[in-house]
Amino acid sequence: MSVRISLEELTKRAEAGEASAQYGLAAYCARAGRREDSDRWLNAAAANGEPEALFTLATREMHTRAGCAAMAPRLADAAVKGSPSAARIVGVLSAMEMGFAKDDAAAVAAIARLAAQGLEPAKRELAALRLLQHRDDTDDRSLSLDPPPPSAMERVAASPDVVLYRGAVPLGVCAYVIERASPRLGPALVYDPRGGGMMRDPLRSSATASLGPLDLDLALVALNRRISALAGVPDAQGEFLSVMRYRPGEEYRPHFDIIPPGPDFDRNGQRIKTALLYLNDAYEGGETAFLSPGIKVRGEPGDVLVFSNVTEDGRGDPASRHAGLPVTSGEKWLASKWFRERVFDF
Repeated sequence: MSVRISLEELTKRAEAGEASAQYGLAAYCARAGRREDSDRWLNAAAANGEPEALFTLATREMHTRAGCAAMAPRLADAAVKGSPSAARIVGVLSAMEMGFAKDDAAAVAAIARLAAQGLEPAKRELAALRLLQHRDDTDDRSLSLDPPPPSAMERVAASPDVVLYRGAVPLGVCAYVIERASPRLGPALVYDPRGGGMMRDPLRSSATASLGPLDLDLALVALNRRISALAGVPDAQGEFLSVMRYRPGEEYRPHFDIIPPGPDFDRNGQRIKTALLYLNDAYEGGETAFLSPGIKVRGEPGDVLVFSNVTEDGRGDPASRHAGLPVTSGEKWLASKWFRERVFDF
């Protein structure tokens, strides 16, 4: 049971060199909007080996693939020193081969240890992973992150190439994705072609959460692998999983998923495929509409829709123009994942 102490006492302990007090004071200053003071105490706590301070500083450098790899040793150090947050991210990065050799078994074992210690997020993570693997036991030693055999495929259209996998993701995992994404929702953003930076997406009125490495856990890593297997594209070529919430009147207007020439195209290549995971059914309207063939799709929770954005010669497919029709009642939750020609270098 934690005991609350006064700010005066916290400051006194921090000034005396107590690492946990320095980290606590850094958090207090951050909440108060005192960024410089917060950074000073955070760096002091890290210099004294406070594991969560080490983890926090490492996360500041993890906005790129190269940054994730570069921070791997610091994260490993923080995990060894006792940071559960660092231990969970080390598992994610090792499963994704970012800065660590790929070791799914070690990653699962580390999360199982955290769950055994009573860490609730780790318990929920393992429960979702069991659902993905269709496991009803609690023996986590043989849990895998690799996808089970694919669901039965239904061909929706030949031009564009559109297929639907029914019941590809368990309902409990759909609910888990919504739970994980909800606190991270914000306005849908795209790159501003007029000068870099981000801007509101003029075509999309949904709230969106883009789940990068720091937002992932092993259940979400396994889900990404499952979606990638259904799309027939290596997971490393997939962009971040985007989770969208549409309320009445919100929509994704007719658009193509292909991207124009520019630095992002040069780095990662074209978006060759799109996968949509339907997460709930408590809404009306909101169908996925392909305009050229005049097809509307409304997936059930757990269904995954996969379609190609390019023709066989790699050019943008004019028939791939599609829309998320306006929701008329309720809330629609959907996850999307775009796949590139090459490894996605964020």
